[in-house]
Formats: sequence, structure tokens, C-alpha cells
Amino acid sequence: MPGAPVRIGNLASPVVLIAIFGFLAIAVLTCGGFPGPFLLGILAASIVAFVRGIAPGPGAWIRIPPNPAPIMLKADLSAVLNFRFFGVLLSIFVMA
Repeated sequence: MPGAPVRIGNLASPVVLIAIFGFLAIAVLTCGGFPGPFLLGILAASIVAFVRGIAPGPGAWIRIPPNPAPIMLKADLSAVLNFRFFGVLLSIFVMA
């Protein structure tokens, strides 16, 4: 369809092939009954992408978290405790 906002991309692209590999890895691990198939599939696809140079590796594996002082205790609770926000709070508590 000409002018469609969504069209099929290049399925031979390395990024797409890594995504397909990750999806298939998750499917195989799920069918095999392995614990944590999603985590293992994402990890496998990430490792392949790092090794092949498709995705950049992380800058640091472990680092100190940022300082929370600029945002600590600065939440606007008056907006949350308003009656108009009751539906949102109810949805959050029911889903939890």
C-alpha cells in the first residue's frame, strides 16, 4: 500500500537477525522448560550483539548510583491525594 506509515524493513539487517535470534532462543528455552527463559534469551541476544560489535558494551559493569539529594523528598503529594486522582490510585493498588 503506497504511503503506509509502517512498512517492512530490511530483514537481513544484523540488528533484526539478533532480535530474531533472541526471540527464537526465548521460544526454545520456554518449550524446554528452563527456568528464566526471558532473562536467558535477552542475555544471549545481548552477548551475541556485544561480541559481533552490533551493540556497544556497557561503559562500566558496576558503578556508584547517582546522588538522590536533588530529588529526595520533593514529591508533590497534594496532587496525588486529590480526589480526581482516586481512579489512578485505585488502579495501581488493584493491579499490585
